[in-house]
Amino acid sequence: MMASAVRICEILTLVTALSLCQDIVEALDCLFCTNVRRFSDCQVTKSCLDDEICYVETFDHGDGNSSVNLGCKTLEQCYPGDRIDVIGRSIEATCSECCRQHYCNGKVCGHTDGSTTPPSDCVDDVKFNCAIINATFNTCSDVQHAKTVCRKFCQLCDLVDGDWGAWSEWSACKETCGNTIRTRSRNCDDPIPAGGGLDCIGDKQQYDNCTLSPCPIHGGWSTWDSWSSCSKTCGIGLQRRDRHCSSPYPDYGGNHCFGDALENRVCMDKACSDGGWTLWSIWSSCSHTCGHGLKSRTRSCSNPVPSSLGKPCTGNNVEYSMCAQNKCPDTTSSDKVYFSVNTPTGTLYNQHSPIFSNVVINTGGGYDVSTGKFTAPKAGVYQFSSTFVTDRSTTQCFIRKNGVILVYALTTAVNDYKSASASVYVHLDTGDVVDQSCGGWQYVDLNKTSMFSGALVSAD
Repeated sequence: MMASAVRICEILTLVTALSLCQDIVEALDCLFCTNVRRFSDCQVTKSCLDDEICYVETFDHGDGNSSVNLGCKTLEQCYPGDRIDVIGRSIEATCSECCRQHYCNGKVCGHTDGSTTPPSDCVDDVKFNCAIINATFNTCSDVQHAKTVCRKFCQLCDLVDGDWGAWSEWSACKETCGNTIRTRSRNCDDPIPAGGGLDCIGDKQQYDNCTLSPCPIHGGWSTWDSWSSCSKTCGIGLQRRDRHCSSPYPDYGGNHCFGDALENRVCMDKACSDGGWTLWSIWSSCSHTCGHGLKSRTRSCSNPVPSSLGKPCTGNNVEYSMCAQNKCPDTTSSDKVYFSVNTPTGTLYNQHSPIFSNVVINTGGGYDVSTGKFTAPKAGVYQFSSTFVTDRSTTQCFIRKNGVILVYALTTAVNDYKSASASVYVHLDTGDVVDQSCGGWQYVDLNKTSMFSGALVSAD
């Protein structure tokens, strides 16, 4: 029966043949799915009725995504009024195509799909005369229109429009806390655009908000407060200033501020007091029991003692005055030996014996003003005295006989003037030498308050 029908078709006119062939088309097996992502996602088939062929429709959802319906459709719905046994293609923005091969609707509307190959049919829409419309409207220059109407004529059989592959998995959130984002991406590789086909439409990457537990807020110091007033109105006190862990306050398990919240510094608005002298002491006894000598009196810088950074007292803490006693017994001029010198020059003979510029008396000629040494012209008992005043330093003087120390005077002055005296009786033989050996002499007052004297008390 089928062979007879074919032979009849061969001898009938074209119109009659087309009509008869349509009547004897065998039923097709077509892919049958609704709203799938890709053609290859459809694994269901359906046997169509005798007057149905395979079809596919794609829908663009406007967000870069599309879906596909596949199944059976009557020939009239594919091509109203036509009976053309070819793959049909619409020229709408969304694709609607029909075909007459088993499962062929898995290859149309895109004409490639990863696991499938483009349909072998590369034909022009029979409703159009491609040669005429191209000559008239240059249709082939509009590739996107030409591929749906004159695909073969315009040599667009290898044209493939790109389509998106599946989305990747969502990435991890960019941060581990707080408000952040995650991303996923897709590639235009299902299929990859080819032969001048369109690139994929839509976003390659998507973003999604992540709302996680709040991030820890670590504490931060505020600026320092102003310094407080000094704790003392005079003398040395303390000032303090504070800062606070409030910029920001620690929260959500954040760390507290590191460091000190309190700071101190030494302050002094003014000295509490300058130094003041006490009253003078009473005069000392005269340094000699007969004839002329010296007496002294003292005072101290303790009324009040100068406070920290207070000014010390000005002036001397010791005062000297000449004193006259009863006339000493007369002796023959040959028995008189005594001397008295004062006012140091500041130089030392042989780096240890002070030189004085003022010779008050030098009876017997025993004192050598150039060396500061006394050489005994007669044997007997002598008395020697040394007195000096220093300014803010330590000075020490030894009275020596032939280089051997007999006695010494020591003074230590810190914030004022200090005096020291020493006196000694010693037996000298004729020619014995008595002198002073001093250290710190550069701090001695170079005036009459510093002196050296000696006298024969009793001749042998």
